[in-house]
Amino acid sequence: MEEKEKTDYVPRDSIAPQGELERRVGYKPILRGLMVAAFGAAVLLTGQPIIMVLGALLIAASLLSLVLVPDHKVLEIYSGGVVSYQKSDDGMAMYLPYDQISEWSAHQSEFGNQVVLLVLDDGQYVYQETYRLRGVRAALKKHMPEKEFIPPKQGAR
Repeated sequence: MEEKEKTDYVPRDSIAPQGELERRVGYKPILRGLMVAAFGAAVLLTGQPIIMVLGALLIAASLLSLVLVPDHKVLEIYSGGVVSYQKSDDGMAMYLPYDQISEWSAHQSEFGNQVVLLVLDDGQYVYQETYRLRGVRAALKKHMPEKEFIPPKQGAR
């Protein structure tokens, strides 16, 4: 019989996370998109034609991103650990108790995307992309402040 790895995805229904759910994290920054649309609407009220065009562009861009960019579950943070979802199938997930995570990072990568990296005590890792890092960082710092690592900036010595 093949041994299951810690980073194998299993059906979400078969996972029983420890503790209370503290935060659900999706991929898309919904609040940020709505704020940009609201700012665009406020800019429309200026009455200045050039600035009104900018406002219309901001509204259009934010609404397009809210409608066209697919959202999916990324993480659920519990008081006892983290549930990480498979990007291609929200029905598949893995549960990682905090005592199995040796270090973590929530940062913008060198390629410009925002990522959460969880390194496990056996060297395996879980890598997730999300545009909602602030909440992830706050929740993980609450439970594992001593395990956070900040990658060096590219080009820094």
